[in-house]
Amino acid sequence: MFLVFLFFWTIAVFLWISDERSVKNFFGGCAFFFFGCGGLSALLEGIKVDHLWLRPVIAILSSLMYFWGPCSIFLYALFSQNLVPGKSWKRLLLIQAAMIPAELAYFVFPALTMFSPIVKRSDAVRIHDTRVMTYLMTPYFVLTLLLLVGGWLFEKDRAERENRATNVILIVPALCALYLTSYIIPSMGIVGAWQWNIVLLVMVSVLFVVFGVRKSALGIHFYHENVSKVQTQQAVIQSAGVLQHAIKNNLLTVRLALQNAKYRADQNANADEQMMRDLSLAIGGCEHTLAILDRISLQFRPVRIAPEWCSFLSIADEAIEQSRASNAQKTIQIQREWLARPKVYCDPVHMHEAVLNLVNNAVEAVADEGEGKITVKVFMRRRRLVLQISDNGCGISDNQWRYIGTPLFTTKKGSNHYGLGLFYVQKVAELHQGKLDIRSREGAGTHVELILPPTRLGEEDTYAG
Repeated sequence: MFLVFLFFWTIAVFLWISDERSVKNFFGGCAFFFFGCGGLSALLEGIKVDHLWLRPVIAILSSLMYFWGPCSIFLYALFSQNLVPGKSWKRLLLIQAAMIPAELAYFVFPALTMFSPIVKRSDAVRIHDTRVMTYLMTPYFVLTLLLLVGGWLFEKDRAERENRATNVILIVPALCALYLTSYIIPSMGIVGAWQWNIVLLVMVSVLFVVFGVRKSALGIHFYHENVSKVQTQQAVIQSAGVLQHAIKNNLLTVRLALQNAKYRADQNANADEQMMRDLSLAIGGCEHTLAILDRISLQFRPVRIAPEWCSFLSIADEAIEQSRASNAQKTIQIQREWLARPKVYCDPVHMHEAVLNLVNNAVEAVADEGEGKITVKVFMRRRRLVLQISDNGCGISDNQWRYIGTPLFTTKKGSNHYGLGLFYVQKVAELHQGKLDIRSREGAGTHVELILPPTRLGEEDTYAG
């Protein structure tokens, strides 16, 4: 039991420090902390030494689990489903309203007396108090289950649906078992059912570790830091390799051209035409090297945005037309579907470049021969704005998925592709509190979604196209 409640408190600390600005993580951490308090109270109650100071400590720890644990997990579910108002004062009112049943429990009956292991109460009083507590806490459990399961069932975004499925698997069975053993069964007069909670706590701990290692549990991914370090190291190594290779080859060309020019000038004073050709080759090599350095420097430079209210459809239209003009040699049908028209609070320059990168990727993925088709769609999904770009191109193979978005990794052929486009788009999305979602299969095309949060959306756009 000691290791279990200690592990719960460790999870709480992880949630609190993983993103200190996230209200969802704060309440998730509170839930684990309060349920850990229940484990500690059971551990202290097992001590046979009668210390007076232990009585109120055990009662307080038990009340934290029984009252504030369900309240915290309900608030976590509420914030995780993005069902809270945007204004801070409205959020505070919502949180205060959600705390009323837990606060009321301390006044309905003396909680410290109810949970004290020393105070003797009749069976009738004990059952009555437990039933009252169950009535007060039931809304927390029912609403939490409805929020988590409903949010998972009705979520359309693939990545978000996977995260919510993990939360459902992790929380829902444990919450049902806790409700049964700690509230329903004791309210029927059956004592001792809470002892099964140790099995419940161990099960949740194991599931949390398994999902935290393999995917993500409540927003924590244990491997995330290590994976990021490995990817960063690989990116640095690949960057050094690309730069060294490009600079070495181009400088060798420059040196050879200049040596030839010097030799011919020494041998023949009239070799002006050949000398100019060699010098042009040298200059071209230098310019190509500088272009590579500028491109990499630009993409790795920290992006700083200057947001303003913009016509998102206008940005998308301009990016599509620019891409179409740059790829005039391809026969491509680009279909536009503007199903939502809100103005967006974004940086117009970086957003234009991000959309242009995504459209160019779709255009370049379409085969040169045959009829290429790209669909650009803007629509709303659960109050979030989605820009979806779909193509019928070559898709992405399974062994390439792990590297998608990694700097300097590209599936494109040719010397002018550096694998920095998606890396840049991801940075722009993150700076706008959005995200990038990619779905693809080899030979079956690619679907890319740029998703922006409700806080970035404004009034209806009057752009006519």
